[in-house]
Amino acid sequence: MNSIINVFVFILTVLTITSGVKLVYWERNHNIALNNRRLPSLDIKNNNDVIWILLDEYTDPASLKSQFKYHDFLVDSLEMKGFFVFDKLKSQSSTTVYSISSLFNLNDTIPIANYSYATHYLDENIWINHLHRIGYDFVNLDFLNIGGYPKFSYLRIFSDNYFDQIISGSVFASLLDNLTEEKNVIDIYNQKVIRVFKQKVNEKRNKPVFIWTHLMIPHEPFYRDANGNMNKFPVLNVSTSPASLIIKQYTEYLSYGNNVLLKMLNEIPNWKNKTIIISGDHGARMLIPDNDPRRKQTFGAIYYPGMDKKELGKIEYMQQIPFHLH
Repeated sequence: MNSIINVFVFILTVLTITSGVKLVYWERNHNIALNNRRLPSLDIKNNNDVIWILLDEYTDPASLKSQFKYHDFLVDSLEMKGFFVFDKLKSQSSTTVYSISSLFNLNDTIPIANYSYATHYLDENIWINHLHRIGYDFVNLDFLNIGGYPKFSYLRIFSDNYFDQIISGSVFASLLDNLTEEKNVIDIYNQKVIRVFKQKVNEKRNKPVFIWTHLMIPHEPFYRDANGNMNKFPVLNVSTSPASLIIKQYTEYLSYGNNVLLKMLNEIPNWKNKTIIISGDHGARMLIPDNDPRRKQTFGAIYYPGMDKKELGKIEYMQQIPFHLH
């Protein structure tokens, strides 16, 4: 029995080492490819302040109609304000950390091996390094580390430290969450982001600034209804809940997010002199198959003074937006 166990452990060890070596080799080539690309212009119109508000799992207007029978009033509101709103916009990924990592690494279409590498590339990303070189400050209102800036708030999502990566998916992670986290922790995070956003956009600065803001709305759990009231029984898991309840709570939460967003825009002083991007990170992944293209179709809107709408119309992926802000 000992001999059999030893052989099994030996084979498992060899397979693990081989897999690790392949992974390191893959990501070494990935990193070389990232840094050796010839990129288009990354100029920003008049060195405007840049404000990007990302609404997690906010799908595009066409998908809202086909999946949820919902007309998005945000499109009309933003167009009245002068925004260019995309009819169709895709993301490189239907997973948040891959989507945001590829955005900040400037339309990186090379597949990333796993979440750990994706968080690493995001923390040492190319776009923030470039913005620093041309004189920009950066404000990170996200639960992810971005460009060397620590996460705004700690959520045990897409672990980027060794301990969390070890216990991820285990019973220990669930026990630790139950012991250390407040109830409705994601809603608490959202409300904190909304409050601090108002402070950050009103700060006086000597440099142009890029304020990155990530709201977990309308991503499940669907904590609030359209009027902002807490749901007594929010959908926590879209894979186990009735479709009718998912549709109702997702669209109501999205309507709440629209109202929050429009209020945030009104809080930005002289916003018409700034560069403002509003987007999702991917589409609504619920109620459709894994291979459905709507999972990668997301919301997108851009405003900056003197923008060329015809040029903006050429953007296919949200990860290409940094090349079209001049």
